[in-house]
Amino acid sequence: MTGYLHVLFSPRAEGCPRLALDLLAQEERQLGRKGHVAFLVGQPDDLAAEFAAAAASRHLLGWRRRGFAALFVRALRLLRKLRPEGVVCYTVGHHVSVCAAAWLLGIPSVLHLGNPPPLDKPDTIRKIGLMLRLADRFTTAYAACSAPVRERSLAAYGLSPTKVALVRNGIDLDRFLAVRDRRVARPTRTGPLRIGMVASLEPSKEHPTLLRALARRRAEGEDVELVLIGDGSRRAELEALAGRLDIARAVIWRGSVRDVPGELGKLDVFAFSANPAEGLGIALIEALVSGLPVVASDVPACRAVLEDGRWGLLAVPGDAEDWARTLARYREARIPGRDALAIYDVGRTFRSYRALLA
Repeated sequence: MTGYLHVLFSPRAEGCPRLALDLLAQEERQLGRKGHVAFLVGQPDDLAAEFAAAAASRHLLGWRRRGFAALFVRALRLLRKLRPEGVVCYTVGHHVSVCAAAWLLGIPSVLHLGNPPPLDKPDTIRKIGLMLRLADRFTTAYAACSAPVRERSLAAYGLSPTKVALVRNGIDLDRFLAVRDRRVARPTRTGPLRIGMVASLEPSKEHPTLLRALARRRAEGEDVELVLIGDGSRRAELEALAGRLDIARAVIWRGSVRDVPGELGKLDVFAFSANPAEGLGIALIEALVSGLPVVASDVPACRAVLEDGRWGLLAVPGDAEDWARTLARYREARIPGRDALAIYDVGRTFRSYRALLA
């Protein structure tokens, strides 16, 4: 058998692909071998170069809507060829085909649960629950990225608690602790206050609230800019909103970037405006490790990471007025010590996945 196989939807610059890259790096560091990666679709390919360097091989499974049978056949062929020690699948629903193919060949598989059940969409919950139960016998274990995701998934989907483990998303702590050290050493800030957010420009995040909060801060005379790091389907819509709010010149659109620590090092405050469907938010952890004061939405995932406001300020999700007031108090945000962040070490995350796949 060879290394582990990671199955992702695409090589887009967002949470799960970045987690997979870090796990691939840990596999090489801890076990002295390279793992493999497969994508359902090839675009967007923001992180294609990173995966080319990190993985022993890359594969395209060629997903098409409702093509579960074809996906099963392609996954079976790939698994027969690679014979990986285990499979980590990051895409719920498509895992039915992937995990079934792995089970047929006697290869253990883990499904990453990165988001809580959408409680406002009962039809979606029923559909996801059906898929999870259908593939339960084929799936060795489930890895919930946060305590809220685990608790709510158990309640909504009827999974066995013995099969659903809490495996927090981890990061390479050293890379982001270096940002913290540079922040301490740099001279006092001059120019506009720079608030930033790292997230894909998708409906799962609440960028409109953050834009409206920025407009309020600027209307009160504060010299402040907003740096949005990430790209996605809502960019044109969000750019239009910034224009209507007359803050277009105060918003910097970084798009997808490879050097996230470098971008965090240019910020003064980190904002994480999310909706209740947020699972954990690797970017939120990266900001804490980097030593940035954090303001985040008061949703279960952010409360869990910030320990109910101990390590950052919580703002009412979707309420631009409350966000503006909370951002004005950013200096009150406490920054956790290094020891408190050890639970997010990706080395620990990799060992947890390895144990589930054993």
